[in-house]
Amino acid sequence: MESLYLSDNELSGQIPVQLTELNALSNFNVSYNNLFGPIPDKGQFATFDESSYRGNSDLCGPQLNKSCSNMLPPTVLPPNDAEQDESAIDMDALYWSFIGFLCHSSVGAVGDSLDKLVLA
Repeated sequence: MESLYLSDNELSGQIPVQLTELNALSNFNVSYNNLFGPIPDKGQFATFDESSYRGNSDLCGPQLNKSCSNMLPPTVLPPNDAEQDESAIDMDALYWSFIGFLCHSSVGAVGDSLDKLVLA
């Protein structure tokens, strides 16, 4: 996945550090939500600027030139916790949506290739 735009979605909670595992991510935007805490600064997240986080007054980190000294570290969400905080991003749903997107994109690309072969 190269782009993830989640702006203006009324998301709340911290940005999960698991998102730093998306190594090909080149565009990321969670602006105008209700996110708080430190912004992950590993991998691609070190390259995203202030505009990716605009409108989340309780986020902090070097990307915003805002100290996190009074903030909690980013939360690593458990994979399947029945009593998961409702304000946290549902990582299972997020991962499955990525998989669905990738499968759909791959099927479309294969279909386009087959159409070109048939037409040729």
